[in-house]
Order: sequence, then C-alpha cells, then structure tokens
Amino acid sequence: MPIIGSLGSGSAGGFGQRAAAGGIPDVTSGNQSFTSSGTFTLQSGVHYNNLIFRVYGAGGGGGEGQVGGLKSSADGNNGSAGTASSVAKSGITTIQGNGGGGGGGGNTGLNGIGPGGSGGTASGGDTNTTGSNGVDGNPGIPNYNPGPGGDPGGTGETGYNSSRGGGGNGGAGSDVSPRAGGGGGGGGFAKKTFSDFEGDGASYTVTIGTGGAGGSGNGAPDGSVGEGGFVYVEWN
Repeated sequence: MPIIGSLGSGSAGGFGQRAAAGGIPDVTSGNQSFTSSGTFTLQSGVHYNNLIFRVYGAGGGGGEGQVGGLKSSADGNNGSAGTASSVAKSGITTIQGNGGGGGGGGNTGLNGIGPGGSGGTASGGDTNTTGSNGVDGNPGIPNYNPGPGGDPGGTGETGYNSSRGGGGNGGAGSDVSPRAGGGGGGGGFAKKTFSDFEGDGASYTVTIGTGGAGGSGNGAPDGSVGEGGFVYVEWN
C-alpha cells in the first residue's frame, strides 16, 4: 500500500531557481505515493536535480442496468463523476487531473444503450492526458453486455498504481430484453517536472479525488464505484 505523506516547494524564488553556490549536497533520491489528501514538504538545504509530480484524477461511477419486462420497465440511474486530484501552492499553476464522467444507465431510448462516461481532462502539467472513455452498455446475451470502465491517463508512467483512477463498470440489465449500463470514464493525468533548485522546507497541498458512485436504485444490478485518484512524487 502506498504511504501517505506531504509535498513541498523549491527555493524562496520558486521552482526553476538554480541551487545556491557553495557545495550544498544533492538530495537523496526517493519517491512517495498519496492515496489520501495531505501535504509533502521538501528538505531544506539540499539541491534537487528533478522533482516530478504525477497527478491522477478519480474515475467515474458506472451506470445502473435497466429493468426490462413485457409490461413495464425501469431505466437505470446514471453513475456520478469522479472528482479531481491536484497539487497546489501559491505561486505555481495548480497541477490537476480531473475526474472521469459517470456512465449512463441502461434505458428505453431509441438506441437503448447506457452511454459510457467521458474521460477526465488534466491541466497544469508539462503533459496533460485525458483518461479513456467508458464503454457503452448494450442489449445482448449473456450478461447484457455491461460497459467496462475507462483507464486513467498516464497508465504507462513510472509509479502508476493499477488500482487507482479507473472508471467503474456498468451494471447488467435484468429480466426481459434489458439494456446494460455504461462504464465510467477514467481520470485525467498531469505530469510536471521542476529542475535544478534548492529546497527550502516549503509545503504543497495534495488533494486526492474520490471515485464517482455507481448508479443504483431501480432494482437492476448497480454500476460499480469509480476508483479514487492518486499522486506519485519522485525526486533526485
């Protein structure tokens, strides 16, 4: 399980300022993961070659399945969107991965699909990657084809946690000729690197997004909850 900790800033002039002359030591390389909100504080009096933030938004919840029947039916309820993860401090642009959208419930509309939720966007990074959309749910046998949730952006990155940031799966339909719910969208991903500065003990605020709730309430299988976000910090 990743450890929870805190996150910090560079020298008084901000990231990007060169380390002071005079032979201060380099920081010992390390990394830290966040699965709940907190702070991270840089060491003072050491030189950072690179400080890298990887920020993943939370996944959206999957949509509920439809209840179908010969005489009556009930549309599935939509899943809710995941919330954003971020790294923030006065004086820098907030690094943020937004949450994925909730999947749609199975329904009696013209095409009958529960639409997949949209992938979350991202901002403030050197690279900003949108998460994958959830897959639509469709009618069909077996299991009435519930839509899988989307992957978060940045899944190939160092420090990626495969149990975080993905969208929840849609719920299957029930009874006769039902429609399944769509999967939730994956969270967005932002990556930011700050280089060549002296740490001064300043702290940054880390906020971790919450996965969206799955659609529920009509008696069909519920959509799955989206995965929570996370932040991975690496330095050398």
